Amino acid sequence: MSGPQELHVIFGAGPLGKQQMTETLEAAHRRGEVRMARARGSDFFGPDDLAMGTRLFYPPLAGKRVNLMGRTDQPHTFTHAPDFGKLLATLGTRPAALGPVWHVPSAAPVTQAHLDSRISEAIGHPVKAMAASELILQLLGISDKTIHETVEMRFEFTAPFVLVSDKAQHAFDLRPTPLAEAVRAKVA
Repeated sequence: MSGPQELHVIFGAGPLGKQQMTETLEAAHRRGEVRMARARGSDFFGPDDLAMGTRLFYPPLAGKRVNLMGRTDQPHTFTHAPDFGKLLATLGTRPAALGPVWHVPSAAPVTQAHLDSRISEAIGHPVKAMAASELILQLLGISDKTIHETVEMRFEFTAPFVLVSDKAQHAFDLRPTPLAEAVRAKVA
């Protein structure tokens, strides 16, 4: 390569667009045109997130009901946003991190019902919860963009959705924030 190279990646919305972007970047990485590190997490929550905050944290703080999605008895990985940031900072400083996909160190999967009980503990009173059907979510999504965007991700809550992050934990000596601690931090 002589001089700076420029890579333009154009992709559309939806899974096909994301797939095309990924394939384009992977090919450019293999050719040595770009250096690429990739991190993936599950549904994340943290200090400034709106999606999980709007759905699970802000309603009970205002004395309102929480609307869960899908089945509340299925294991699901939730990623603490600051853990995502730690992995990204690590990947950006380690040449060995370039190329493969790294899963963000995340606490062990729990059910939505379990997460709801951790939120109850953190705010100091029981949280009223309801599992919304897909139809209800679609109707609510007409007027609420956040809910509208969540409907397409409902499949994550109808069966186990587990992210395994052992590779990043061992490679970079990173540990996930314990769930109860992460929930307390979000509530604070």
